[in-house]
Formats: sequence, C-alpha cells, structure tokens
Amino acid sequence: MLATLVGGAVGLSSSLLVDRTRSHRDKREQWLRTRLEVYVDYLAELSKAYENLWALSRGEYESSGQSPDAAAHSILRGGAIFQTRQRLLILASQSVRSAGDVAFDDIMRLRSVVGSGARADSPDFVSANKSYRSSMDVLRESIRSELDLPDEAIGRTASA
Repeated sequence: MLATLVGGAVGLSSSLLVDRTRSHRDKREQWLRTRLEVYVDYLAELSKAYENLWALSRGEYESSGQSPDAAAHSILRGGAIFQTRQRLLILASQSVRSAGDVAFDDIMRLRSVVGSGARADSPDFVSANKSYRSSMDVLRESIRSELDLPDEAIGRTASA
C-alpha cells in the first residue's frame, strides 16, 4: 500500500513538473514571438521612413509643394515609427534598445539632412546615409543575437 502511495505521489509530482516546464516554455515562446513582432515592425517603420527620405532627396517624393523640411518631418509623422519605438522601448532587451536608439537617432539625422535640402549625392546625405545603414546592420545583428537565430534561419551559412 505504501508503495502505491509513493508511486502515485511520484507520478503526480512528475506530471506537475512536466506541466510547469511546458508552461514556462510556452510563455518564453510567446514572449519571443511578441518581441520578434515588435522588432520586425520597428525595422519596417525605419525602412519605410528611410525609403521616403531617400526618394525626397532624389526629388521623387510627392511633397505637395511643402518645403523639404516640412516634407521630411511629414514623412516621419506619417508612419508609425514613434509608436513602434515606444513598444520597442518597453519590450526590448537593453542591447536591442541601445541599437534601436542609435538607428532612431540616425534616421532623425537623415531627416534633418534631407530637410535642409540636401540631395542624395551630397556629402552630408552620403555621410548620414552611411551612418544610418551601419546602425541598421548593428540593430539587425543585435536582434538576431538576442533571439538566438541560427545562421540557416537568416540565410547565412556558418562560413559566411
């Protein structure tokens, strides 16, 4: 009889342990999915703003007769970059927040350069563009590292 009770207690304990482990794993997976969604949204908003600023610097953006400064500001206000950034600041790890802040500062710098009337081939634009693209590389790498994505998942080989 004692053996039956002990066996039942062991079975119940192991069942509870498995359920608890599964629950923790499910919560972690949901947390990572939520972070990934925020990260992708933030990258997309930065990219959208960049593409529009680049088009404005080439004279290809419909600015409806606005000054370059007003058009550049309108580009960033027209998207969800500020709202998405707030989600990033709440949910991201410190390393992703830091990299995200640098990318945000760089897109703001690019906005100022384009808003001053700089063309895509101007030294000011080229410099701001280089900084922005570099900070985006760092941000993407920080996200990949945090999410522990295998190289195969991002189209890289181990030797690349």
